[in-house]
Order: sequence, then C-alpha cells, then structure tokens
Amino acid sequence: MDTDMTDAEMTTEIARALSIAIPGVHAILLNLDVGRFNRKDQKTLKFYENLFGERLYDYLIVIFTHTNKLEKQKTTIKNFVSESCPDIKKILSKCRYRYLGYNDEISSTIKEKQVKKLIQHVTDLVEGNSLEPYYREHLYEEAQSAIQRKVAEEMKRIEEAKKAEIEKIKEQERLTNENKTQRLLAEQKRTLSEETGRKLAERRSYNLQKSKRKFKVQNIY
Repeated sequence: MDTDMTDAEMTTEIARALSIAIPGVHAILLNLDVGRFNRKDQKTLKFYENLFGERLYDYLIVIFTHTNKLEKQKTTIKNFVSESCPDIKKILSKCRYRYLGYNDEISSTIKEKQVKKLIQHVTDLVEGNSLEPYYREHLYEEAQSAIQRKVAEEMKRIEEAKKAEIEKIKEQERLTNENKTQRLLAEQKRTLSEETGRKLAERRSYNLQKSKRKFKVQNIY
C-alpha cells in the first residue's frame, strides 16, 4: 500500500498485478506499520475498498510490520491489537482478525519462520474460501487496458529513444563537419598568410636590391 501514489497510479499498478494473477486472487496482504496509521493510510484503504468492494475483507490478511518497536516498548502484538485505534480494530473485525506481526530486526532463521507462518495463513484462507479466487470483472478489464497502455508506452519510449539517438548522430555529424570546415578555413588562411608574407619578403628584397644598384650608379657619376 503506497500512500504516495495517486489513485490512477495505484489502479494501474493493481490492474497490472492482477493481469498475471488470472483467474483471480486468493489472498490480499495489507501491510501496516505498528507505529503509524494516519489519514493517508485511511484514504488509501478506502480506495482499496472502493476498488475491490466489501469482499476485499474475505481475502485480507493484515501484516503489522516493525513489531520490533513493540519489543522495545516491552509489549506484544496482541496487546497492540487490543489497544489499537478504532479504525484498525474495524479492519481486523472485517477480516475476522487475520493478522500477523513481522519483526524487521531478527535473524534469517526467525524470518523464515515468519514467512512459513504467513504461508500457512494464506493456505488456511484459501481453504476457508473453498479455493474460490477473488474476481471482479472490471479489474481484469482494467488489467488488460493497463497492459495495452504499458505496451504503448514502451513502444513510444523506444521510438523516442531512436529519434533521440538519430538526432544525436546528426548533431555529432554537424559538429564534425563544422570542425572540418573551420580547420579547412584555418588552413587556407594560414596558407594565404604564408603566401602573402613570402611575396612581401620577395618584394622587399627586390626593392632593396634595386636601391643598392641605383646607389652604385650615383656613386660612379
């Protein structure tokens, strides 16, 4: 349950998940932090109720996470549940008090036991619902739409990536051509400057030689 997602985003994500759970869902897990149940959580839960309907609770198991906080307070998950706010008690009452505590700060061995316990709860739930999975037609229609949107988005992303790559190559070619042109112009300018300098030097040398010959003639007379 991501309280930071919009309703549209959550609907899309749920539909996408349901698309791989056809013909239906056997269990729905609701994660709640033992240290938090605020208005965002309430709003999100209400959204799930509207999306799945009241039958949501027939398939719901509540997972209380971070129960290590309770250990630090020297209390238990049962005490927490009995002293919890009315909203949480209402949820638990609707799902017939199917809940588990999950400690995040324990050894891998105990974590494995927690997982096995969860699997057993799911198994019991499935048997209690006579193996009938939860199905709601509009959710699966939304799932198909979500898949189609995802495919369209991916195709668009690939197409845009191709266009961006082509534009990048074109820009690199343009810059390369500009650099070549600049180098060619610089080379031509340098050659022209060297040619001009050579001609000026030759002109000065010619004028100097001419002046020397004229000076010699004047001295003779």
